Amino acid sequence: MTNASTSDARTTELGTEDNPYDLVGVGFGPSNLALAIAAEELDGERTCLFFERSPQLRWHPGMLIEGSRMQISFLKDLVSLRNPASPYTFLQYTKAKGRLEQFVNLGELRPTRLEYQDYLQWVAGFFADQVRYHAEVIRVSPFRRPGEDAHRLLRVEARDVRSGRTTVCYAANVVHAAGGRPRLPIGGVCAGPAVIHSSDFLPRFPDHFADRSRSYEFGVAGDGQSAGEIAAYLMRGYPNSRVHLFLSGETLRATDNSPFVNEQFFEGYTNSFYTRPSSEWAALRAELRNSNYGVVEAGFLDDLYRLVYDDEVRGTRRLITHPATKVTAVREGETGPQVEIVDRRSGAEGDILCDGVVLATGYIRALDESIFGQLVPFLKTEGDELVLSDHRVSTTAELAAGLYVQGYGEHLFGLGDTLLSLLPFRSRQIFTDICKQPPAPVWTRRPGPSPEAGFRHEEKRWPSGRTHG
Repeated sequence: MTNASTSDARTTELGTEDNPYDLVGVGFGPSNLALAIAAEELDGERTCLFFERSPQLRWHPGMLIEGSRMQISFLKDLVSLRNPASPYTFLQYTKAKGRLEQFVNLGELRPTRLEYQDYLQWVAGFFADQVRYHAEVIRVSPFRRPGEDAHRLLRVEARDVRSGRTTVCYAANVVHAAGGRPRLPIGGVCAGPAVIHSSDFLPRFPDHFADRSRSYEFGVAGDGQSAGEIAAYLMRGYPNSRVHLFLSGETLRATDNSPFVNEQFFEGYTNSFYTRPSSEWAALRAELRNSNYGVVEAGFLDDLYRLVYDDEVRGTRRLITHPATKVTAVREGETGPQVEIVDRRSGAEGDILCDGVVLATGYIRALDESIFGQLVPFLKTEGDELVLSDHRVSTTAELAAGLYVQGYGEHLFGLGDTLLSLLPFRSRQIFTDICKQPPAPVWTRRPGPSPEAGFRHEEKRWPSGRTHG
């Protein structure tokens, strides 16, 4: 099977304005990996290329805490719910690794995060020649070829993070799935290794605090799963330390994951959410919020409470909770980071001096204007939100090329839009919409000057094409 056309017209160099890709993906995490699978299984003739700035597929490396488990069944992998016969299911992965029987023998629906990342990297290996790693997309801009009535292509610039070399390719469609940016306190955060976002926790934090016997004062901001897991990690790994847990609510709360509530993560519910009156969307998200945001898996809460209780038995208290607290800034104090806080109820202000601070404060999902700024005049928005249809951004008539986003449509599709559960369906939805358009045509340049005359094209482009048996 191949993901490049076998016709003579499509065997020329791919990625040029004369012979563009059908699809270029920004980022190669689970979302665009699921899309690569859908592209191969639904129409292997479409040409695809993905850019990923990391050296390999990485999935929340900051939170691969030993023993931590997924919060979904292994059956909610990249493809099973769309195509159980796919060679890229989690069970196919365990079979290929020689431990299918052992996995079944565990009687465990939720694999560890470490194993799930290994599964993702195993699948990604089959698409290695479709991906350019160490490549950071720095700009996506509209491109109109001479004589065309609209911008029918997107010009994608990517920089090799090792050499700094910039390369260019062209595509009829771009799918952005590079994730969100860390959400930080509005008052700012001081620079330095002692203050980090949870996305960088494991790669950076433990090495900076290498002496596990010291009596540190740690701060953790957040009241979701990541905050709870980080607090437990610090309590177990630094037995003489205290952990200040800054909670936006009164206390840690358990995830509402009853079977009835979890039906919101079905494909059908997502489709029905989109068709409801827009006046209902915000209220529905608020009502179902405790199934995903600001909550911790109930079994893990039990484990964390046992740690607290064991401390009580020893006559100490190492988890200090600060309820109804907003972290407004983290500044450089005399001996370490100083966490500035506000009581959400009374408005009283205060600060706590820590040795290290972890911000488990989630992510902001918005298009990076440094990358997509040249597209902004063509994009339709309502307030600060993109207008989407089949996860394609609605544009003015001047932009005929397709811009799709993965994980940026929670306001339209419900809470499942940023989660793994819907990846098989969303990837099919996006790719099916792309396939409604004819393949990006090989274009014969007409005589005469080009409107792009004077633009210096880079000498080297990314290799193109792919075979996958």
